[in-house]
Amino acid sequence: MLFSWILPSIPKKAPKDGIYGKRASKLVLALSLFLSLLYGITIYLPTINPRGAYIGVDPRTLYDPYLRLIFKKRIINLEFCDGTIKRLVRMNKSGIRIIFESDRPLTLALLYLLSKQFGITNTVKAMPAICSVSFAITSYLLSRELFKENASLATLISISSFTTTIGLFGGLYANWLAWSSSLLMLTLAIRTRRNKLYIIPTVIMSIITALLHPYHWVMIQATLVIFSITSLILALCNKNKSYLKEGIGLYTATSPLLLGLTMYIMGACRGLWKHPLNIFYGYVKWYTKTIKNPLILFDENWWQITHKELYNYGMAGYYNFTLIMLALIANTMKNWKDLTDRLLTSWLTAVLIAFLAPLGAPPWGMQWRILYELPIGLLATQGLLKLQNLIQKNTEKIIAVLIVTQQINYTLRFILLLTNAIYS
Repeated sequence: MLFSWILPSIPKKAPKDGIYGKRASKLVLALSLFLSLLYGITIYLPTINPRGAYIGVDPRTLYDPYLRLIFKKRIINLEFCDGTIKRLVRMNKSGIRIIFESDRPLTLALLYLLSKQFGITNTVKAMPAICSVSFAITSYLLSRELFKENASLATLISISSFTTTIGLFGGLYANWLAWSSSLLMLTLAIRTRRNKLYIIPTVIMSIITALLHPYHWVMIQATLVIFSITSLILALCNKNKSYLKEGIGLYTATSPLLLGLTMYIMGACRGLWKHPLNIFYGYVKWYTKTIKNPLILFDENWWQITHKELYNYGMAGYYNFTLIMLALIANTMKNWKDLTDRLLTSWLTAVLIAFLAPLGAPPWGMQWRILYELPIGLLATQGLLKLQNLIQKNTEKIIAVLIVTQQINYTLRFILLLTNAIYS
């Protein structure tokens, strides 16, 4: 708030070239790129972190020890390392070969190449800045396709969301990089409407995303499958093939899905990649039970896990009321015939399906990882734009709804916190 004077003022009537106007949008984009770099380097500034200690979970427990195994160096504090590292040590595996046995080989290959040039510690510490800046750039590219003149605003909102804060807290560098590659993939896919030559790079970027972080890739693929189904339904109901034609690139992006499923099935036959298959089996088993007894959908275990992960994980990093409310507005005012609305709603639906199942070991499940797949910045931007279109005619009603909704949220949140405190 203290630095809000830096931002250009929003005009009373939105200009045709975006909320801020064409000239100011360039300043907002420059500010977004600067902030993305600042977010990435701040945690290792010597004035804030004089000891240069690793910030985040995975840098200490996964990436540093993984690189030490690759370079055959001694691992510091093995007892605090990720289970994957402990398993590799027990199996006496090390060297470059473990890169290709990993479920995210491209991420490890990138870390390996950078470490050869700059060292392990410097590479791990540089990753937040690399992830943050690349995420900002690709967010802008996709936002140009989805929001046109408001792309700079969407970029600023996206980088200032829990994609950044939780990414820093968890050190989710593979997932964060996969975000950038998937946003670029979607950009190329949408551009296929104008030029069919974008099909090939779209497929390539889809494969790259799978090699960076297969779980993020699966969520993107699920999103595109839901998008394809809704587009087909729209085309049949309206007898209009244009709904199918406009998403041809997005359908193409799902082509590596068959290859990915084949690889996992072959890997399972050889005893590899059991974890992803176990996760999938867990979802099938849970939803089968839910069909038989829908009341288990929100049982005590689900509430306990969801409460912990939404309000406790990452110092409540997921709890961002402003963006959540804007995302809610975007979804309640959606227009299925609009490609942007259809894509974002399909994305939200895919995340919701995965979020409902309380998988994992209590008291923690997998909800915190599922929430990280939510395109909260894009959804919030869409909500803000829709809100802007209504605010002049319905200002009083909108303010009233926001205030009431916030108070309902406050009351429910307090009750959950109180229940958890007493229960604990």
